[in-house]
Amino acid sequence: MLKVEAAERGLAVTRLTANVQMQAQVERAQLGGDLQNADARVRQAVTEFWHVEDQRNALEQSVPALGDTVRAAEDAFRAQARAKTERARARIEELTQVQANYTRRAEATERLTAATSACFRG
Repeated sequence: MLKVEAAERGLAVTRLTANVQMQAQVERAQLGGDLQNADARVRQAVTEFWHVEDQRNALEQSVPALGDTVRAAEDAFRAQARAKTERARARIEELTQVQANYTRRAEATERLTAATSACFRG
């Protein structure tokens, strides 16, 4: 009977050991899956980081080019403004001379009218 009990206990220990080993394998598999998922998430985060880093670098490189573009636009605007200002000044000068001519003609006309009136009066 002792041998039977020992055999049953041995069988129970073997079953318990097998159950523990099986549970350990299941837990390792779950941990392995969790680790794989975590690894995939880390890889995705690293990929996203480098994508953002590439975008930042591209933006940093485009900023000087954008500054050059803005400066060129400002220079073109100033050149157009100078040209318009010069045309406006020339037109003002022209109109000033036209006005002076009309003023001289009006004065001459008034003198001529006054002289003509004086001739007829007297």
